Amino acid sequence: MTATGINKKYKARIKRILCNIRDACKANGLRPDAEPSDMSDGFRYNLVVRRPHSAGADYADDDYDVTFEINESEECDGTDDGVNFAVNVVQIGGVIVGGLSPFNYTDQCWVSRKDPAAIEERFQILEDADASEVVTLIKRHIGRD
Repeated sequence: MTATGINKKYKARIKRILCNIRDACKANGLRPDAEPSDMSDGFRYNLVVRRPHSAGADYADDDYDVTFEINESEECDGTDDGVNFAVNVVQIGGVIVGGLSPFNYTDQCWVSRKDPAAIEERFQILEDADASEVVTLIKRHIGRD
């Protein structure tokens, strides 16, 4: 399966994951975008989360990007035929707050794009993750300011 095929198959579920994160943020006093957006490359989706006091719709240095990525091994480490997924939480400006990328930096990082069952199993890790953990990461980071 190509990365484009993976994106097409999982797009709705990726957006559902980000909408679950959005709902958890709203329920905990943060101000997320109304809907996640597709990034220009088609393999990343983004949700901006603002602090309760942030005003306006423009990015502020203390806002957060929550990004869901479909990562290809060729782009990340030069190996062939691998795919992995990641959710990253980054403060605007580049401060890494946290994230989840199953088996990152291990020999099990990549699953073959030729193995639909392995891709599904890997995706399930992110789909089964607790969306409220993103809220916890952001609130802990806010508390460090």
